[in-house]
Amino acid sequence: MMYIKFSSKDTTAIINATDKLINCNPTKSFKVKSIPPELRELCRIVRGQLRSMGYMEYRMDYLHPLIEVVNLFGSFFNFSTSSNIQRAISFYHSYASGFKPIRYKTEQGDNLVYIDD
Repeated sequence: MMYIKFSSKDTTAIINATDKLINCNPTKSFKVKSIPPELRELCRIVRGQLRSMGYMEYRMDYLHPLIEVVNLFGSFFNFSTSSNIQRAISFYHSYASGFKPIRYKTEQGDNLVYIDD
């Protein structure tokens, strides 16, 4: 399995944005009219991984929705977070195909990509 680690600033921004989405009541929100249950569940998974391990699974189906979540629910001061997520998406195929070598491992021996490298 492949994992990705963002900077502490980006990790905090992602956790805060996913918290806001999970706790959002669409009937009282002016930003969103509805939130699909799959998106809430994805945010719970990502938030849990980031809180417990400090990194998350490096999966496209996790990263693509995170851009929207951070753009909608993130702080104005964390505008670089969505561009770092986009950068992680663009690097995915290089890492997955082995074209770009992965230099780090988790304690369990899984591949760990640092997006700040």
